[in-house]
Amino acid sequence: AVKNLNEMFVDPDGDVLRFRAISGAGIAAEITGDSLVITPEPDYFGARTITVRAVDPSGASASDLFSVTVTAVEDPPNIAAFPGFIQFPRDTIVTVNVWDFAEDPDMPDSLLAFIFDATNDSLLRDFHPQTGLLTLASFGNFSGDVDMTVTAIDTAGNSDSKSVLVRIDAVTGIDDVQNSGVPTRFTLSQNYPNPFNPITRIRYNLPKSATVQLSVFNILGEQVVVLVDQKQLSGRYEVAFDGSQLSSGLYFYRIVAGNFREVRKMVLIR
Repeated sequence: AVKNLNEMFVDPDGDVLRFRAISGAGIAAEITGDSLVITPEPDYFGARTITVRAVDPSGASASDLFSVTVTAVEDPPNIAAFPGFIQFPRDTIVTVNVWDFAEDPDMPDSLLAFIFDATNDSLLRDFHPQTGLLTLASFGNFSGDVDMTVTAIDTAGNSDSKSVLVRIDAVTGIDDVQNSGVPTRFTLSQNYPNPFNPITRIRYNLPKSATVQLSVFNILGEQVVVLVDQKQLSGRYEVAFDGSQLSSGLYFYRIVAGNFREVRKMVLIR
């Protein structure tokens, strides 16, 4: 701010002066009391000239020019969009494209550095800076919750962090070993057991992130329950379905994940 404009503009008659500021694009200039307040717009840098005009009660005026230079400052990266909760079974791995959730107005995501700190080393973290892919897995037989902090750092040292809760589920059911690795295609497996009473498990695979809806329908085509309705990361998933509130009979379960759709049958016997 430029203060004491009354000392810079002197009226020989001692009249009270009124001031007006005129600025160009990228800079806002206003008069507050006897001060010129200059505020650059977000992400603006460069040189501008501001005109200040002083006017006395008779309408006589005088002007002066102020040169203003705004120095560029790198904005920090932003990773607020990174998922705050990640869940996967112990016998699988999850791959996240970190670049999909990071942004920096001053540089491409590939130039950002990332740090993945965890409260438990049983959460394995493998990041490939050439591709932006983060792989998460469980060490040994560990299952439980782990707090992970994701930090993005730009070349100027500016940073942004996001806290993530990672939940690793214990495997209790079918195909504990054979279904390891990152899926290569969308699949919906047959529920197990089938027929069931009253609980069965449904597994599906996502080769990439997608908005997933997994629903159950009765024989009339009426939706009876939605088991999943959210965006999920690539990986292998298992959902338990409790049919204790339903009558015996034939049911259908359907998955919609991006352009992938599939329907399967299951039988509830009470």
